Amino acid sequence: MNNNFVIITSNELRHIYFYKSLCFLNPKSFFFIYEEYNSQSQLITSKKNKSKLFRDHFLTRKQTEEDFFFNFSNYKPSNLKKIKVKYGNINNNTYLKQLEQIKPKYIFSFGSSILNSQMINLFKNKMINVHLGISPKYRGAGTNFFPIINKEIQYLGVTYMFTNEVIDGGDIIHQETPNIYLNDNVHIIGNRIISKIPFTLSKLIKIPNLNKHKKKQYFLTDDKVYKKKDFNTKILKNYLKNYKQNINQFVKNKKVAKNLISIV
Repeated sequence: MNNNFVIITSNELRHIYFYKSLCFLNPKSFFFIYEEYNSQSQLITSKKNKSKLFRDHFLTRKQTEEDFFFNFSNYKPSNLKKIKVKYGNINNNTYLKQLEQIKPKYIFSFGSSILNSQMINLFKNKMINVHLGISPKYRGAGTNFFPIINKEIQYLGVTYMFTNEVIDGGDIIHQETPNIYLNDNVHIIGNRIISKIPFTLSKLIKIPNLNKHKKKQYFLTDDKVYKKKDFNTKILKNYLKNYKQNINQFVKNKKVAKNLISIV
C-alpha cells in the first residue's frame, strides 16, 4: 500500500501547521514537504516602501496565526522530509524528477506558486488543490477576503479539488464553510477555516477511489476571479471600514451558500 504523500506549500505558520498536523494525524504515512519561501506577505512586511496599512494588515494576520498555531511550531514529526524551494521554482525538472521517484499517492498544494501543465498532467487525478475559497463562486487570490467586502460571507470557506490548468477550476471533491461569530475578522475566520483542513483531508484520503467522487465545476457569469493586484489600498480601506458591520449583519441573517459539495 502506497503511504507516500507530497505537500507543496509555503513557509508561514499556517502552512507549517497544515503539514505538521497531517503528519500527526497520519502517523503510518510519510510526507515529503516541498516548502517554498519568500511568500507575498513576508515580502510585503519586509519592504520599507509598502504602506503602513499593508504592513499592519499582514502583521495582524501573522499575530493571529500565532494565536491559533504557535503550539505546532516546535513539534517535530518523524514521518516527514522537508525540501526547501525558492518561491516559483517548484516546476523545475529537478523537483519533477524527485516527485516521479517518490511515486506519491496524492500531492497536496496549499498556498503554493502556480504549478505548470507538465506537472499537472504527469500526476493527473493525484494532485489535490486546497483552495481557500468556495469555487467556482470565488477563485484566484484573496477569496476569503473579498466575500466580506461583497457582503457574500456565506462563500467564505475551503474547496478541495483535483488540480487542472484552470486557476482553482478543477473537479471538486469536497467543500466546507466555517462557523462565524459576532465581531470576527478576516484573520480569525481564515485561521478557523485552516484549523479544520488537516482533519478533513485526513478523512478524504482514506476514501477508496476518491477520483470517482469528483464533480465538474460549471462557471457562471457572476463568478468572481481575483488577482493579487486587486488587493490594493482602496480595497483594504473598504474592508477596515465595513468588515464589522458586514460580518455582524451576516451572523444575524445566517445566509447559506448554495450547491456546496460535501462527501465527509
